[in-house]
Amino acid sequence: MEKVVLFIDYQNLSAVLNREGFQIDFVSLRDYLAEGRILTEVLCYIGLNSFETREGQEFYQSLKMSGFLVRFQEVQVDNSIQGGNTIQFALDVADYLYAARPDIVVIVTGDENYSALANWLRLQGVRVEVASTPNNISPELRGAANGFIDLTKVIEEIQIRKEVISDGSRDR
Repeated sequence: MEKVVLFIDYQNLSAVLNREGFQIDFVSLRDYLAEGRILTEVLCYIGLNSFETREGQEFYQSLKMSGFLVRFQEVQVDNSIQGGNTIQFALDVADYLYAARPDIVVIVTGDENYSALANWLRLQGVRVEVASTPNNISPELRGAANGFIDLTKVIEEIQIRKEVISDGSRDR
């Protein structure tokens, strides 16, 4: 079975979900993206400003309790991640690649700043999948990856699964 690691750009993902009117349970997203593979780690990169509220702190705790490795990033006034943090993200990916040797890296973002990272990973013999929405994925990043995971379809599938589970539990 293939080993997979997930790297989630929370700022990008949450902006996309808010803009497109979606909500997603991060544990369900993790489980869906890792399905049928050995999940070695899931890292979630979150801006420090996300934790200024009680809800943000509760979200952080729920991620930690669910096995996510949370990494904090400085955020600019416009809520974008600064360039240095993109570099830290890339360095963490490289460090993890050499330490754990995953077969697949899933990058959850649509930000074109990660296209060079995707190309580099492919040159290292790693399959790169990018998870985003069709309206958010940059053409450069999509072209740099081996595969694209449409989060609109993932969200629909997760909702269907939850409804089936919910309906099944009512039948008992």
